[in-house]
Amino acid sequence: MKKLYFSKLLSTDPKYHNDWQRIKSILEKHKISYSLLEGTKDIWARDYMPVTDGKGQLVQFIYEPSYLKDMRHRQTKPEQILINGKRPTNTSINFKLDGGNYVKHGNKVIITERIFEENNLCTEEISENRRVEQLKKIFHTPFNSVQQKAIQDLESFLNLEVIIIPSYDSEVDLTGHSDGYMRFISEGVVLISSLSEEEEDFAIKMVAALKRYKLDHKEMPCYLYYHPDHPCSAIGCYLNYLELDNLIIFPIFDIKPQVDNDAIARIKKLFPNKHIEPIIINDIANEGGLMNCISWEG
Repeated sequence: MKKLYFSKLLSTDPKYHNDWQRIKSILEKHKISYSLLEGTKDIWARDYMPVTDGKGQLVQFIYEPSYLKDMRHRQTKPEQILINGKRPTNTSINFKLDGGNYVKHGNKVIITERIFEENNLCTEEISENRRVEQLKKIFHTPFNSVQQKAIQDLESFLNLEVIIIPSYDSEVDLTGHSDGYMRFISEGVVLISSLSEEEEDFAIKMVAALKRYKLDHKEMPCYLYYHPDHPCSAIGCYLNYLELDNLIIFPIFDIKPQVDNDAIARIKKLFPNKHIEPIIINDIANEGGLMNCISWEG
C-alpha cells in the first residue's frame, strides 16, 4: 500500500483535536503508516496534491480553485509541499483541477462538469439551462466541441477514460468535487447517493451520465444537513469515505442514527472483504469535507 499523508494542521489546530485523535486511533489499530505534510494552508490534502494517471505516475494539475479566488491567502501552493525534501512530482498539466474532483479506478477517472467552469469552457446553453424537459435533450449531446476537445486532451495525457458527471452549482455545492457524488465499487459499477434525495433535474442528468458511460450503480443513503454557522457542511454525505487496501474509514454523523445504521449496513454489503471502521469527525465535516478530502496517498 502507498503511504498515507495528512496536512499537519489536523494535528496542530485545536478545533480538529478530537477528530484527529479518532483518525489516529483507527490508523494505529490497523497499523497504517502515515505522515504529516508541512506547508499546507488548509486540511484538504486531496485537493492540492498530485493525482495518479493511467500509468501509475503522479501528475500535478493547476490548483487555483475559483471558490478561493477571494481568499488566495488560504490557497496552498503545491510546489511548496515537500516530501523528504523533494516535490512528489515534476510532471504537470496546464489545466485547473482539484484532486477531490478526480476519482480514479483502473483505467477510468470520474470528474464533474465543474471542470468546464473552472477552465472557462462553459456554454450558456449548458450552464444556465435547468428545465427538466430540455435536460433530456441536452444530454444526448452534452458537450460542445471545445469541451469535447478538452476531454480528449485529458484522456490522451492521463491515459485514462474520462467520465464527466453532473454537479450542483456553486450556490448548492461550493467545490463540485466528484468524491462527494460518486465512488467506484469496481471498474464498471459505481456508488452514488440515493437519487430519490436529489433534485429532479440533477437526478435526470446523473441517470443520463450513467447510461452514457455504461455504468451500473448502487445507491447510498444520504440526507441534506444545514446549519447557519456551517453552510458548507458535509454532514449527511457518506460517500466521502477513505478506501484503503483492506480498510474503509467510513464517516457517520450521529445526527440521524437510523440513516447511519443503514449506511453502515450498505457499505459492509458492498465491500464484504474490507474492514469497515465507522468514524464521527463532525468538526471536520462542518468545514466542508470528510475522510477522502483530508487524505492523500503517494
